[in-house]
Amino acid sequence: MRFLSVISSLIIAAGCLLGFGYVSFKGKVNWIYRAIDPYAISLRDNIFGAPDRSGPKTRYIDSIFLRFRVDRFPLEGAERIFGGALAKWGNQVILLHATGKVFSFDGETIRPTNIETPDNGKSDYLGDAASEKYAKYEHRPKSIRYNDITFIDSEIFRGFAISYTFYDTARECYGTRVPTLAVPPQYNDPNEVQADPGDWRLLYESAPCLPLNPSWIALDGMMAGGRMAYNGAGKLILGNGDYNLNGIITYDVGIQDDAVDYGKVMEIDIQSGESRVISKGHRNLQGVAIDSAGRIWTTEHGERGGDELNLIRYGANYGWPLESLGTHYNGEPLPLVGPQGRHVLHTPPVYAWLPSVGVSCLNPVSDFDPTWDGDLLACSMSALERGNSLFRLRIDGERIMFAERIPLGTRIRYAIQSGRGQLVLWTDAGDLLLLTVVPRPDLLGAAVAAIAGDFPPDTVERAVQIADYCQRCHSFAQGVHESAPSLNGVFGRGIGTTGFGDYSDSLRTHGGYWTEQNLRRYIMDPAGFALGTAMPSTGVEAGGALDALIALLKSIDTNNEANLIK
Repeated sequence: MRFLSVISSLIIAAGCLLGFGYVSFKGKVNWIYRAIDPYAISLRDNIFGAPDRSGPKTRYIDSIFLRFRVDRFPLEGAERIFGGALAKWGNQVILLHATGKVFSFDGETIRPTNIETPDNGKSDYLGDAASEKYAKYEHRPKSIRYNDITFIDSEIFRGFAISYTFYDTARECYGTRVPTLAVPPQYNDPNEVQADPGDWRLLYESAPCLPLNPSWIALDGMMAGGRMAYNGAGKLILGNGDYNLNGIITYDVGIQDDAVDYGKVMEIDIQSGESRVISKGHRNLQGVAIDSAGRIWTTEHGERGGDELNLIRYGANYGWPLESLGTHYNGEPLPLVGPQGRHVLHTPPVYAWLPSVGVSCLNPVSDFDPTWDGDLLACSMSALERGNSLFRLRIDGERIMFAERIPLGTRIRYAIQSGRGQLVLWTDAGDLLLLTVVPRPDLLGAAVAAIAGDFPPDTVERAVQIADYCQRCHSFAQGVHESAPSLNGVFGRGIGTTGFGDYSDSLRTHGGYWTEQNLRRYIMDPAGFALGTAMPSTGVEAGGALDALIALLKSIDTNNEANLIK
């Protein structure tokens, strides 16, 4: 299995390199790219985000201030296609699948609703794509997706708004649509609502309607953006992506042109449908949020190194494709107007992720926990070592004080705070993750209680003093190896084998296991056990306190028994 994964990754890398060649040399390797790219995309779809139904349904993760129980709820039977979004309605969470199907989630069960969405024209597109006129174009029909959903409950309007990429076969063109579905006040549960495609009212359609592109992907819906937020005053804020028509690898649709809707943040009147451009110079807007002060924030996919968090100002220009902090994916510079590696000619981002994390959703946090309230939650989808995470962004005026990464090990497409005081996440693996705040366990206290009857009280007290000293660097939580290796499950573990990245050479190459004998030797004389170790002398000598400390360490173990010596 490992071998197949490596081979698949190499094939994908080869496909990507050929794609980069296409970017760098325009049409010179176009025929090679067309030949291999569909296979690379297929392999990517079957590796990244593939549902793992054999994994645990419940686990725990720690952030700086909060511990979460993570419960996984697979969406069974749905087509596997990246995309989709979440919305909150009372205590329910609504899932809009990328295919347009709508589900409800009450914290325990995912249910299909009777809400049918408008047709996006995908079947018409497939027909046209197979025609003689378009047969030689590059087609990726899975990118024609439903992009976002929000539930609005205001005096002006009550109901749903969704966004999706549409294809109009009569005009042979595509773009972004936003329809609304009014929900009468007597309905307070999404499972009570029944709606047909014709019940939706078209509120907004992007302009101009775009013809299929012969020089790149015919319709690149992955770059549609489409995220929305309601400002509470009758306006829907839409992040409209550039559909990859930015002059970098194909023609520029007019991202810097105020008469063109693409690469823009749009403001749409929820009643009349009248729209206007708020800001321009954007690429692929994957998150739109409005904070408690009414300010608009967006997250945006840049090219390599160009992922951005922007504070949106009316009339501002954020530079794309004239200016960016990113490069081509092969590391070569973009054809920018501004200097490489700088963002000085247009409104700069408030924060940028380098390297890119595949930043996706953006939502504010309120009435959740005092340590988190007022922050923004951003999702990420890129490589495991830097993406696959939540980012908690602390707003300080108009800057970001910090971005705390909370790794989750899967591509996070969307995150929202539920009405039940929990976080609900939608993943590209096709799962809903329910994050519930739980108390951190007192592992040391439990270990003390476990050994209390085996040693005199003063001996236990001395052992606890030593353990408290150890906690200055070492954690007792499972898998936390930040400043030193975790002591959770240390007994029986291979020496120098945790995820801690700063072992001394002597420990990393020592070999063997942390047996009782090795632990005693190391605690009493660290340098004598492993010359060059960073652990200072403890001053602990053989005797009852050391015996009690060893017993404590044996008791602090929440690891799987398979990791221990039998």
